[in-house]
Amino acid sequence: MLPFLAAGAVFHLHKSVLDRTMPHSLIFSAFYLLIISSVQHKEARFILPIIPYLLLMVGQLASALMRIKYLGKLVALVVIAHSLYECAFHVASSEVTLPLYQPIDYIMTKDPEPHSIFA
Repeated sequence: MLPFLAAGAVFHLHKSVLDRTMPHSLIFSAFYLLIISSVQHKEARFILPIIPYLLLMVGQLASALMRIKYLGKLVALVVIAHSLYECAFHVASSEVTLPLYQPIDYIMTKDPEPHSIFA
């Protein structure tokens, strides 16, 4: 996903320079990443506010590539392959992580329910 984001950012900057417009999405995303990088405590959820802007830049690149005669089919194939990969990874990771929650389910179904997991 990261190469697509980088290519989308470069394309957005290039298109903005050609159109003589300000690359607002890129500036906002870069500034936000700079600020978040300086924070001591980092979590993945801190990146969530800029995901729409990053995906808009990738979409702008994909739209331009889809207009090219033979590249459009290649882009569609890459998107479908990446979607299938993400689905397979989610299913495989679910098979690993779901059994980890069985002890918690057992504790929560005890009668009476414990005050905490350590009780």
